[in-house]
Amino acid sequence: MTNHDLSSAPRPVRSLLLLALTFAAVASGCGVEETVMAPFRGETPHERYLERLERSGLAETALVRDWTGAASEALTAPVQASPPMDESGWFPPDSPAALGYRLEMERGQRLRVELDLEGDEDARVFIEVFRLRGDADAQNPSLLTVAWGDSLSREVSYDAATAATYLVRVQPELLRGGPYRVSLHVGPSLTFPVEGAHLRDIGSYFGASREGGARQHHGVDIFAPRGTPVLAAGEGRVRRVQETPIGGKVVWVRNEEGGHSEYYAHLDTQYVTAGQRVSPGDTLGRVGNTGNAITTPPHLHFGIYSGGPVDPLPFLAHVGGEASPLRVGAELFHTRVRVVSEEAAIRAGPSEQSESLESGIAGLPLHILGGSGEWARVRLPDGRQGFIRPGDVEPAEDMVAWHRAAHAAAMESTPTVEGP
Repeated sequence: MTNHDLSSAPRPVRSLLLLALTFAAVASGCGVEETVMAPFRGETPHERYLERLERSGLAETALVRDWTGAASEALTAPVQASPPMDESGWFPPDSPAALGYRLEMERGQRLRVELDLEGDEDARVFIEVFRLRGDADAQNPSLLTVAWGDSLSREVSYDAATAATYLVRVQPELLRGGPYRVSLHVGPSLTFPVEGAHLRDIGSYFGASREGGARQHHGVDIFAPRGTPVLAAGEGRVRRVQETPIGGKVVWVRNEEGGHSEYYAHLDTQYVTAGQRVSPGDTLGRVGNTGNAITTPPHLHFGIYSGGPVDPLPFLAHVGGEASPLRVGAELFHTRVRVVSEEAAIRAGPSEQSESLESGIAGLPLHILGGSGEWARVRLPDGRQGFIRPGDVEPAEDMVAWHRAAHAAAMESTPTVEGP
């Protein structure tokens, strides 16, 4: 066993040797990374970590190959997430693993990913957000890295710049792990712009017909008593404070971080001046009905513009309520089971509404990885992951028979390559 060839060593010895080599390889990069949320700059903490392993000659070791394989699988076969979602499980330190989630987001929504890794506070964990570009091949997705976390931080936030499919990957560094809990939340990226008001106070939505269909409504109307404070929805700089025939007394704020302009119209009074910087919650003026709203009850017309009008609702609306509490026993995590119910189905996400991946699977061997709500996350023999109800499976007592069945099922799902 020379030149870092650890594959022939017994597993405990291999783990200890690779741990020592890994620590030596990355010692120069174990400090805190730059930021909790970052735009894509071409190299993420995950990529830098792998690069250090490669420079140290560890890339071809079995454990590193397993680690990169798990990272790739998390993006090519992610589970379906419908936030709010909490998932618990266990990262086995000696068996590289990664979690992958797929979700849809509208422009203006904010994704927040939080991780709690019990008992290993110093472990680095790589949390990344990717955007799926175009009609990508599921086995070779075209991804744009849009956000990542400091490898010592356990939270990442990202404001969706476009409506698209997004992927989230969570992976601990080599030989680190333990019980985990991952939370995914999607909500508004802006503060609600009328004090004390809520979504139920919106009386007219984006795209509603105006003037008998001659034009469309390019914002949302939030109704509130005259004089109610109008609040800055985001961080920015006041660009214009004016009075126009249609908007009446208006304020324009340029939100540089979001790459858009915010339009506050029909104000009764204006409290800011052009050039002034404002933060979320600062008072810009008060609700009124100036301009062409003179015949309507007082309300704020709130619009967003970025190369044209954009629907403000995703920027303001919360998604769902609370995540379902975990009802899968932690003692099931990383156990081998087989399906016993004739009615069982494996689904892409932890709900009955999620796509069915497999049905008619009585006897199928599965590996339970974790759980979300009332569903267990499982790995199928072909490597895919999904969710099943724990009541549809039972522990496999004969491990030899389980492995034989898993091997047979994996071989059955492998496509046959015909010769010339």
